[in-house]
Amino acid sequence: MTALHDATNTMKRNPALRLAGIVACLVLASCGTVMTTDQPQSPAPDAKAIVLRYLKKEQIPARPEVIDPGPGSLFGDVEKLGEVELSPPSPVQHPTLGWTWLSCLRVHPAAGPASDYALFIGDGRIRDARLSVATDGCATRSYEALGRFTNSVQKPDDAKRRRTRGKR
Repeated sequence: MTALHDATNTMKRNPALRLAGIVACLVLASCGTVMTTDQPQSPAPDAKAIVLRYLKKEQIPARPEVIDPGPGSLFGDVEKLGEVELSPPSPVQHPTLGWTWLSCLRVHPAAGPASDYALFIGDGRIRDARLSVATDGCATRSYEALGRFTNSVQKPDDAKRRRTRGKR
């Protein structure tokens, strides 16, 4: 017991020894989390088709080798999303899925501010989805229009009539 007590006192008195101990612990802890798999070499998935199928809640064909059900329904009422934009997919390292493709979905609902969602795509479907966090980089991505999801269906003629009504 005295040897342990002496070692503890020595580390308390010597800051360099304490720093070396902390660094050694960090190095050992990080060795267990290093992933050695390579980035996917396959072409990027058709994110637009996959996301539209997800938003429309269409079932994908079941494959026996795929056992996880995916993220379920991230959006309760798709009709309230408003304008929807999608970023091109890019390969990322997911903490539990390994290498997968990330596309960010930006929604512009009429009843609130725009929101970004991270969609992790693999095996022809969305495998995980969540509200975007800073490390996803959704705020800095480029987006393409995906569509408009609203409760009210507006004919193109109606908007044109409203604009010309005030000009008479």
